[in-house]
Amino acid sequence: MAAASENQTISARDVITRFSKGDVQAILLYKKICNAFDLVEKWDENASRQFLSQILDIGDLLDHACKTLVENIIKLKWTKVPMDLRMRWRNLLCEIGVKHVVHLEKIYQCAIRAFLPEEMSNDKGELALALPEDQQAELFGMAHSIVNQLLIVLPVSAKMASKMLSRYFPYQSSPVFKITAYVRNLINASEYASVIREEIWGLIIDNLVNFDSLIGRETSGDDSGAEIFMIDEDDDNSRASAVMEGCNPDHMAKLDQAMRDIIDYVHASHAIEIDDDAAAWMHCSGKVESESVFNAIHAALMRHLLNVPSVRYVSFLWLFLASLKEEYTERVLSSLWECLIRPSSLDGEAKKSQGAASYLAAFIARAKYIDIRMAQSYLAKMAAYLCSYVDRVGLSSRTIVPGLSHHGVFYAMANAFFLAFSFRYREIVKIGGLDEVRHWGIARFIHSSLDPLKYSVVSVGRCFAAVSRSLQLVYCNHVLPLTMTEFNRPFDPCFPFDAYFLQKTVALISPLTRKFSPMKEDADNLTREIKMARVEKKEEEEESAIDFLDDDEEMDYGSPKSFGPLSSGLFTVYSTSPGLRPFQSGSPMDMR
Repeated sequence: MAAASENQTISARDVITRFSKGDVQAILLYKKICNAFDLVEKWDENASRQFLSQILDIGDLLDHACKTLVENIIKLKWTKVPMDLRMRWRNLLCEIGVKHVVHLEKIYQCAIRAFLPEEMSNDKGELALALPEDQQAELFGMAHSIVNQLLIVLPVSAKMASKMLSRYFPYQSSPVFKITAYVRNLINASEYASVIREEIWGLIIDNLVNFDSLIGRETSGDDSGAEIFMIDEDDDNSRASAVMEGCNPDHMAKLDQAMRDIIDYVHASHAIEIDDDAAAWMHCSGKVESESVFNAIHAALMRHLLNVPSVRYVSFLWLFLASLKEEYTERVLSSLWECLIRPSSLDGEAKKSQGAASYLAAFIARAKYIDIRMAQSYLAKMAAYLCSYVDRVGLSSRTIVPGLSHHGVFYAMANAFFLAFSFRYREIVKIGGLDEVRHWGIARFIHSSLDPLKYSVVSVGRCFAAVSRSLQLVYCNHVLPLTMTEFNRPFDPCFPFDAYFLQKTVALISPLTRKFSPMKEDADNLTREIKMARVEKKEEEEESAIDFLDDDEEMDYGSPKSFGPLSSGLFTVYSTSPGLRPFQSGSPMDMR
């Protein structure tokens, strides 16, 4: 042995045995063995094979006293282990972890760290893959074999494995190939790690949401909500161009590839044909039931999406997942509804319920595979809930202050109802369901003291008011604010399934989505209303900037400004009532 050249008769096993008994000479040899690991990478293959082959049969002796040697074994790169010894090296690591629990976390750390590909700097100074694809795949397989073995023998260590999987997820600045490899290995790990399958998918979704939120901040538009009601294809194309120009292509590429890999895996788990490139990296055993895959991903989406209103792309995984089976569609909508109506006293739970309202509306409005009968049944449920909520707090009680966050779930559901109804009203009319809608009591909550239409997203409120006027359901234009006014909305609006621009997966997602398609006679009016909302929002932002610059100017008493911010608006709203003469708010009222 290279580390003990003075005495060839002493094997590594003999050294460790005597070391554990406190033999002085064995202690010196033990240190030499530990130090030799620093030089292994510089040795030729024959020298490395001679040295490492003596380490392979000492796993049962490496207790807590051999901490240093175990750390050196773990640090050694697997590419430095000769090919013919790698299977035995894998067995050594498993033996150490199983027989000496004190080292178990380090063994998990060693194996899960190998989920990341070997990398190097290329001629341009950029990080690139260091190994050919087949060699890297072999190392990935070795890592999975170790983790799987540890979970089989020590299932109670699953939480430890979950912690390590989370620790080694690459940073957002990592190159695409690194993040792609790690996500794929997490997906493969979910195949055999049934105990932590939901945690693994939660880790994947959580990190993709972080990428998505980063892209969302780069491409955020106005908050009028007008973009969701686009009818003109030219506007849609210009919006796509603006989004693509405003985002970081590297961030888009990372998210796009991860979305494609997840969709391919879900297809494979449901026995849907995928291309050969996708099948090459998967380790689908066929032992995991498709429903288990659905349950894990659905639970992760429920946990990580409802509290994050800034997500643009990851939410489409939900749209795709629910499209695979009618049973999945019903379960997703049922889960969202239960989350929505669940009593919540904590602020976090209320935010989750508000998010559930947005997603429920998005499924009803956008999912092509949800037929109008199912959509109408949920719209009826929403209307009934809103009416019952108003009944509980009182229709016109003076003690009710509208716009409070305490009623956030109510306002979120009302906004969701207005949005979903505006998207599907054409089909309701077509099947003759308008008479049923008239019995929902929509006017009861619209004209209640909570004033939900006022606090809805501007374009959503205007679109619903125009549709309602066209159908002669309930007159509510007078409830809408005539100008864009700044106030704290009692809920966080979001519009899932709005637009999808990831190139690798757009062909799989677009056929699942429905665009806004009003009745032909309403199209011009609705287009005008939506454009007006966008223009007013832009003007308001410009005026806010000017007002900020003029804050230090003295108020001109006697002018309309001296009456305060409500003066001109109050006269304008009052004068819009039928039969009243408009007032000139800039001069004393002339009552003649």
